[in-house]
Amino acid sequence: MNKHILKFTLFFFASFFMLTSCNPDDPETEELSVEEVQAEIETTFNAMTDCMQGFESGEFSDSVQDFFNIANGEGDSEWAEYLTDQLEPFEMDLENFELSDHAGTYNWNNSSETWDYSDSPSDKLVFNFPFMEGSSNNNVTITLNSYEYQQVMFDNETEYLPSQLNASISVNNDVIFSVDLDNVIYNVGSDYTVPTNFDLEIITVPMTHTFSFDETSASNFSFDYSMHNNGMCATNFSADFSLNTSDYTNISDVEDFNMASGLISHGDLELQYSVDIDDLGALEEPTVTEINNFVSVDVYIASALVGELEYAEENNQSVVYIVFNDGTRENVENYVGEEFTSQIETIFSNFL
Repeated sequence: MNKHILKFTLFFFASFFMLTSCNPDDPETEELSVEEVQAEIETTFNAMTDCMQGFESGEFSDSVQDFFNIANGEGDSEWAEYLTDQLEPFEMDLENFELSDHAGTYNWNNSSETWDYSDSPSDKLVFNFPFMEGSSNNNVTITLNSYEYQQVMFDNETEYLPSQLNASISVNNDVIFSVDLDNVIYNVGSDYTVPTNFDLEIITVPMTHTFSFDETSASNFSFDYSMHNNGMCATNFSADFSLNTSDYTNISDVEDFNMASGLISHGDLELQYSVDIDDLGALEEPTVTEINNFVSVDVYIASALVGELEYAEENNQSVVYIVFNDGTRENVENYVGEEFTSQIETIFSNFL
């Protein structure tokens, strides 16, 4: 069973990446032909590579690559580690961290290779240091604007979990990264602690990522994610799922999940999906028909149903097709095959 679900899942997330593209505004579409639907999908994939290239060459990605000397999947963290080591005399307790106890500004002194501390501001923690080792220009600033935690007991040990956080990183006075975590609620049991609610925004210039997670009722959850680049490269992903138990201690396998449904959308293109995890997981070796009965993904363009995804097995290989409204179908490998994968690997080659 697992290999079948894995293959379908791989295409499902490939479909998600398909929708992260930044294509231009689409004209209104009515009863698109198969050729027009195929062209819409092809345009989306082509535009997606532009979005990924924009992120890879953006301010955040460039700064990370330069600071850590990342190339061909390898990097150098010695400068960052050295800066961190020199903070040891200030005895910061990162586990039970109280912002008020450490607020102020830490400026790197290149001459003495130590941190100079001042107690201003009184409500923030600021680090200023050089981007390049040996430089006297403190052009990198890390600011912790606020931080709160919740104390919980886990396996008879005290843990301090973040409940609110706001921080940023700037280079040459330009913010390249920020994180804002809020509205965190934990479900604390005798031997488990899990988040049941949170709102999170992460900016990796030029991309903005927004996450929301909510326990809508006992054993039922809702997750939403959105990403955009100043209104372009926008995508949305939502998932509503339910568990077979509210005892989070015993959740250990896919069989503990009941149902999942939601949508993935970009512009006029939208995938609506539902998965009967409970019934599918109960089958030892589900047939092709059973997989298609328990997993549904419909494809919409401009709110009009244009097709669906269908699982198949051919020559002992798992295959996923897009089945268009007229009954014709196309292998999704035409969109997520080696050529597309190679393009993504080339864009992110420094990180791989």
